Amino acid sequence: MRIKVLLVDDSWHFLKAAERFLSGIATVGSIVTAQNGADAVRAVTLERPHVVLIDLNMPGMNGLEAVRQIRVLDASVRIIVVSLHDEPEFRSAALQAGADGYIAKDNFAADLPVAFAVYEVAPCSYSAT
Repeated sequence: MRIKVLLVDDSWHFLKAAERFLSGIATVGSIVTAQNGADAVRAVTLERPHVVLIDLNMPGMNGLEAVRQIRVLDASVRIIVVSLHDEPEFRSAALQAGADGYIAKDNFAADLPVAFAVYEVAPCSYSAT
């Protein structure tokens, strides 16, 4: 079984670039997208992803609030914040909200495969949905 990824960002350009990158990872089976926090929370309920990659700054419900709500909905989903902000206070806030990890967008391609390994985002770690 391959993993299902929920990719959340208000930038259409980032979503498309990240989708292209993720589609090249052998363990990624499907990619669902959302453009704000409220849609991300709904998508977790409907799509049951194995991992959520989410931005912090989005209109409406921001990424931190979405992380809090997603963590309540599904304690087993891996949540990795992907943000332009690479300062310690943003990382700390994301982890306190319930994120498992944090990747700066500038390092997305290099750090995402490492994060998948560190947070055990692998097909064998999840049951079929």
